[in-house]
Amino acid sequence: MLYASELTRFRDRINLLLEEDSEDLPDTVAELLARAVDYRLNRNLTHGYRGRRAVLTRVRGRIDLLKTETNQLLAKGEVACRFHELSIDTPRNRFVRAALERMARLVHRRDLASRCRSLASTLTQMGVGGERPTRADLAVEQFGRNDSEDRFMTHSLNWRLTWLFLPS
Repeated sequence: MLYASELTRFRDRINLLLEEDSEDLPDTVAELLARAVDYRLNRNLTHGYRGRRAVLTRVRGRIDLLKTETNQLLAKGEVACRFHELSIDTPRNRFVRAALERMARLVHRRDLASRCRSLASTLTQMGVGGERPTRADLAVEQFGRNDSEDRFMTHSLNWRLTWLFLPS
């Protein structure tokens, strides 16, 4: 399981969990995920930019001329804009939230299920959206040199193996 999920690069972080010798796969994966998310919440989740369109009273980003003229927004003192804003609602964080919600239903230990639900609720309150990212969204996710903690959090699930736990 470890080799398939590429978690062997994080061996020092998961030795304690593996010594507990949990034979239940969903419980093991959920415990890894919960520990990683706890750690990330204490150190702040990674933010990312997302594209947005809005009708505003001032220019922000690029002006959408077609929409502005079609809806005669200038006469109302408004302008249609396209811009990027910094957000915690990234595909990576939505993936982790969806996994926590799903794991809460799969695990056998009640305390672990409660912990997963609590962490998912915390992510929701922080502004992580509810829709699960598509495989295409996850395929374009890139990890930079400063994303090692996110890499552990997402690899505790592993993009490929998680689709077994998170059916569409």
